[in-house]
Amino acid sequence: MKNHSQNTLLSLENARLRKLLNHSEAQRKKERFLLQKLDLFSENTPMAVINWDLNAGITDWNKSAEIIFGYTKEEALGKIAADFMLPEATKKLTNKVWKSLYENTGGTRSTNENIRKDGKIITCEWYNTPLVNEKGDVVGISSMALDITEKLNAEKAIKESNARFKMLSELTFEGIVIHRDGIAIETNSSLERLTLYTREELIGKNIIELLIADKYIPLIRENIQKNTATPYEIEGKRKDGKTIWVEIEAKNFHYNGQKLSVVAIRDIQERKKNEQKLQKALYEAQESERLKSSFLSTISHELRTPLNAVIGFSDLIDENMDIKEAAELSKMIFKSGNHLLEILNDIFELSMLEEGSMILSKQSYDLNTILDEVKEHILLEKRKMNKNNLSLIFDYDIEKSLQIYTDQKHFKQVLINLLKNALKYTKEGFVKLGYNINPGVYEFYVKDTGIGIPKEKQKHIFDHFRQLDDKHTREFEGVGIGLSIAKKLCENLGGELRVESEIGKGSIFYFRIPQENNTADINLKPTKVSIDLSILYGKTILIAEDDADSFELLEMYLKPWKVKILWAKNGVEAIDIFTKNKDVDIILMDIKMPILSGYEATKEIKLIKSEIPIIAQTAYAINNEKEIALAAGCDDYISKPISWAALSEKIVIHLQNAV
Repeated sequence: MKNHSQNTLLSLENARLRKLLNHSEAQRKKERFLLQKLDLFSENTPMAVINWDLNAGITDWNKSAEIIFGYTKEEALGKIAADFMLPEATKKLTNKVWKSLYENTGGTRSTNENIRKDGKIITCEWYNTPLVNEKGDVVGISSMALDITEKLNAEKAIKESNARFKMLSELTFEGIVIHRDGIAIETNSSLERLTLYTREELIGKNIIELLIADKYIPLIRENIQKNTATPYEIEGKRKDGKTIWVEIEAKNFHYNGQKLSVVAIRDIQERKKNEQKLQKALYEAQESERLKSSFLSTISHELRTPLNAVIGFSDLIDENMDIKEAAELSKMIFKSGNHLLEILNDIFELSMLEEGSMILSKQSYDLNTILDEVKEHILLEKRKMNKNNLSLIFDYDIEKSLQIYTDQKHFKQVLINLLKNALKYTKEGFVKLGYNINPGVYEFYVKDTGIGIPKEKQKHIFDHFRQLDDKHTREFEGVGIGLSIAKKLCENLGGELRVESEIGKGSIFYFRIPQENNTADINLKPTKVSIDLSILYGKTILIAEDDADSFELLEMYLKPWKVKILWAKNGVEAIDIFTKNKDVDIILMDIKMPILSGYEATKEIKLIKSEIPIIAQTAYAINNEKEIALAAGCDDYISKPISWAALSEKIVIHLQNAV
């Protein structure tokens, strides 16, 4: 019985032991499975899994740790973290974390910088937990680390991008508005500056109705529907009620399931002004080109017409022609030549005025003397124009002596140009010249009963090459620069020129110049010099002239007076001939000659004999040529084409003075 009981107890114990063994085996299988699962996770997780002993030595290092930190498992095992993974700045934080883990106060989470094998600094997010034994003692630390460098860089880039976008949005010169069906959701400060509305006044409002001029609202709505991306121009409204030109550029987009529009609004006020200026400049350039073309056509006509007479009549004159008939043709040739000279003088005058090379020579003159000379000139013009049916009225007191301080030549030219213009455009009635004296101002006027000037053309009549009629069918002759010259000369004299006119009734041109009180060197009415050409008999005259035709003309002028003529073809010859012929009485010196100029020759000759009179003669058309000639040592000056009356007077005066 006792044995039976023992056997039974033994069987039960065996059964219990087998059960325990079976349970332990199942537990071990479960544990092995869990460990395999943990190993599988450790090897395949993107996070570094690292185990450490209590000395911070590495006891485990998974594949992700190799990828993140660059060290293989073999290189990492046994190493101390502080020796190869931690920058100096991170060590203090790491020590604090480890101390907490060693004290088993729970897991920790931290973000810090680490060093890769290649020396690159990366930022990792660490999850740490203490490893404890069955007694609850900490025996190690298990860590998981995730490289968040790229994530942080991306976040930083997004923040910087957002900051830049906000800065650009606020600092851009364009007004920016985001709206939904016209209701403003967001705006920038530039829109506030542009419209004078604050952001608070714009948000939630219908900006189309608030900011767009009424006539452009349909266009705006149409373009929103069409999603038009091409910039277009409209007029906008500001808070103060003013309208401004703006350029609109818009784009539709979807955000959080909503259809929105972003609009850039640019202030183009200055651009519009510049466009208007450019359009005006283009019109003026085209008009200028048209006027120049018209001028070239006109000048061609005006030059060819007298040239036709000069060449045609010259061709007709031969030895078989009756002397009286030849004389009549010569007069026509002379008249046409003078007409050509007037045209060329006008063109040169305008050119010098445009260049600013016109030099004034102001003195005090007797006003009536100047007006008498103008009167004499215009009476001749009237006859040349066959305007015998017109009355010329000169309204000034011939007995009253009045001084005027001015440049006589240019002052006379202004009046002559105005009177010639009045004669040209007046068919019947009168042309009148007069003046009024106002405080500090002389006001001269030229009044006519001519065709008049349309209101819209009055502002253009002082432009270059401008005539009332510049078509091929035009009725009146001229190149269209007379009034332009008159205005420029008037301005040079410190005055102004204006016109009042009415179609069919005539015009009045007012020429105002300031009174200048200067009584020094008063030029009173000149006395006529008695010219006795007999003084030329037996004289010796040196002519320095390289042009054979010009020399022959002078020779023919002097031939009747039995003058001994010496001819030098350049400056060097002039000096040589004068040196060998000290009996020369006077020299006619051309300026532009080969080898040595007339000015240089004059200086040398004056060193030989300072009292020898020298008259400069030149075809140069510059305003101060006379002053240049006198400065070079010449005693007088005459311009080509040379008039015998003018030249003979100068020769006689200088010969008389030399006696």
